[in-house]
Amino acid sequence: MAGTTCSTNGSAVRRVWAMTRGIDAALLARFPELLTEPTD
Repeated sequence: MAGTTCSTNGSAVRRVWAMTRGIDAALLARFPELLTEPTD
């Protein structure tokens, strides 16, 4: 992992990662069809 050497960078990356995960969870909660990819 690139963020292991710098603790501040690692915390920032972890915060952004957690935020994006929260956005994904919110999107999946609002649009459950995103979880199932359409095959058409």
